[in-house]
Amino acid sequence: MLKPEKLENKTKILSLAIVSGIVMVLESLGMSMLLVHFYDITPSTSFLSLTPGGADQMAILAHEVQADLSMVAGFQLFRLLFIFFAVPPLLRWIFKKNLLKKEEKPT
Repeated sequence: MLKPEKLENKTKILSLAIVSGIVMVLESLGMSMLLVHFYDITPSTSFLSLTPGGADQMAILAHEVQADLSMVAGFQLFRLLFIFFAVPPLLRWIFKKNLLKKEEKPT
């Protein structure tokens, strides 16, 4: 469990969390503009398809703003599957490569 009173750099952690959240939303906005430009998709559908967050919340929002629910759910499902199945092997490969580089360096 996270205990805020035991955090050492609260302001640094809070500011990094705010900045990273803003960056993620801005990147989603930029990519959604590209999606609107290249494909015949509404801005609300493209933004909700690419926005980080829970797939269920994005689907509820898509339903409320009359966006294409199947496209939003499909993009969100692909994002989750990519995170679960592609990222772990990629990280494992990167860490193994870095570990081998450290072992090869002469001391």
